[in-house]
Amino acid sequence: MPEVIAIDRTTEQVETEVTLDAGLGTDLPDLADLVRPGRRRVHDLVATYLDTPRMDLQRHGMSLRRRTGGTDAGWHLKLPREGDSRTEHHAPLGSSTTRVPTALREIISDAVVRQPLLPVVTLRTRRVERPLHDPAKGTPARALLVDDLVVAAPGGAGWREVEVELTEHGDEALLGRVVAAIEGAGWRRSTSPSKYARAVDLLPDPSTRPLSPDSTAAEVVLAYVRAQVGVIQAREAGVREHDPDAVHRTRVATRRLRTTLRVFRRLFHRGRTDPLRDELRWYSGVLGAVRDLDVVRGHLLEEVDHLPAKDRAAARERITTTLDAAREDACADLDEVLDSARLGAIADGLVALAVDPPWRGRATRPAATVLPDLVDAAVERVGRKRAAARAAQDQDTRLALAHETRKKAKAARYAHEALALAWGKPAKKSAKRWKKVTEDLGSAQDVVTAREWLARIAETAREVGEDTGPFDLLTERAEQQARAAVAAGDDALRALST
Repeated sequence: MPEVIAIDRTTEQVETEVTLDAGLGTDLPDLADLVRPGRRRVHDLVATYLDTPRMDLQRHGMSLRRRTGGTDAGWHLKLPREGDSRTEHHAPLGSSTTRVPTALREIISDAVVRQPLLPVVTLRTRRVERPLHDPAKGTPARALLVDDLVVAAPGGAGWREVEVELTEHGDEALLGRVVAAIEGAGWRRSTSPSKYARAVDLLPDPSTRPLSPDSTAAEVVLAYVRAQVGVIQAREAGVREHDPDAVHRTRVATRRLRTTLRVFRRLFHRGRTDPLRDELRWYSGVLGAVRDLDVVRGHLLEEVDHLPAKDRAAARERITTTLDAAREDACADLDEVLDSARLGAIADGLVALAVDPPWRGRATRPAATVLPDLVDAAVERVGRKRAAARAAQDQDTRLALAHETRKKAKAARYAHEALALAWGKPAKKSAKRWKKVTEDLGSAQDVVTAREWLARIAETAREVGEDTGPFDLLTERAEQQARAAVAAGDDALRALST
């Protein structure tokens, strides 16, 4: 094998091997005329293979697994090459059983895009391994003979296969001679490119019919859940780099999942989903600490242009210095969370939700008879919050209730997005109208957050003897903008009812 190359926290190597099949009772030939077999070693391996719901990796001739046992436990990504060779990337095992290392996810991003990577099959293998040396003593192993007895789950199918893999001291001529000798004993070259491909061939066809109102409620909701899990997984590399777009989209995906588990809660056993919802709220808050600063910074720097020219430079400097320092702290907190066992448990929980949701009640009934009523209930909750906001007597109370209205409106928006997977254009149109509501009311909340930061910035400026007048002007503008945004959101809600 060529030299191992480090890639981020992974390693890459080229693997050249031939796999052969035979019946369980078929013996291997004596290879003493070709090589000197070394001491046998026995390993018990457990490998869980992950793929997208559409089996994109399998269709591209790739495989991704997390394997325990043996001498190379960890994550393994195998990519096809010409002939009997494959490129294999390795990453450490880690504590999470389903959270794919970001470096490996990035390598296959073109193949999987933003589809979730979920466990598909688990292979339990009893491996008997023997190094193959030149006949002369003291020579390094030139190949490895691996005799595997494999059992796949689900399904319980089993088979036996032998692999002959070259080491860095081997050559393809030796590989050819050893393989020919084994074929001469009744073995045949495997027609499957990998154990994973062989196991997948034994599973039911993963293709599903297009979603429609006649699909079950579970099918529609699960498709929406999986889409959000895919976004969270795909954007993790960007979140680790503190990319504003990745942070924003991941936060939105966590909110969509929380909404799904709340609006459609009657379809789930809440003993399993409520704790996950709580954990998603926590992670969303960590992401929000970074995202809110990005939004406030952009908003306030635009507002500086409305100040008298003589005040702009100092105000811009004070705003930038304060918010950049706060963002650095928020990113440090995010970094600590990203490598925490708590987030690893959340990642595993999301995968479990996407693979085996805890359905109950009417989840197996047609979506047309179940989901619209649940979505209508979410819409009614918006109306109640809107009425309370309109009845508020003072500005701060009305802004707080407008924020609560916005959260309920987001739930209605995301619920219509889920319906759109089965109902198509009508639900998409409704989701778009709800988006207008959430954006208008969101502008109000952004201004409220900006106003809070302006108070902190003004206090800092006051402590060092700087003029706080520019920040007072910006605060006055913020209050006007908040009132206008609430009114716009109210108008958008009124338009929805007409």
